[in-house]
Amino acid sequence: MKEYLIRLFNFNHWANESIIEAIEKNKITEASINKNISHILNAQYVWFARFYPKKKFNYQIWDIHNTSKLKEMNDEISSFYIEYISKIKPRDLTDKIEYITTNEEKYFNTLFDIFIHIANHSAHHRGQITYKISDLKLEAPKVDYIKYCRTFPEFW
Repeated sequence: MKEYLIRLFNFNHWANESIIEAIEKNKITEASINKNISHILNAQYVWFARFYPKKKFNYQIWDIHNTSKLKEMNDEISSFYIEYISKIKPRDLTDKIEYITTNEEKYFNTLFDIFIHIANHSAHHRGQITYKISDLKLEAPKVDYIKYCRTFPEFW
């Protein structure tokens, strides 16, 4: 299970990086694209701080960042997740975590479900981004999980 989650967060890093590189390469200035990739990374920081409160970050959920900052954030938060998952015990994944949302609502979810949510949330917004890049008549990066598996088969 931990190996799968590490793979999932490596994929997430690669997919985010592919989006950021496409924005940079094509000199994309479309606000909604930057807003969504910034949101993906901001949310990853917000979630990390919820289950690991020793880490404090100053990112708000809709902050906007330039591509160099996005690259830095993607590398940093991905390494935080991968390191954290590597160090926990498999049974920790079923621990229920109490957290407060940005709407000040209290919830409890397992760490495993939170990790899956983060990956799905990121994929959802990357889909919005690639759709918008295509609307701009540019080639959108292929960021499907199966493409990642074909690109990096050595993991298993």
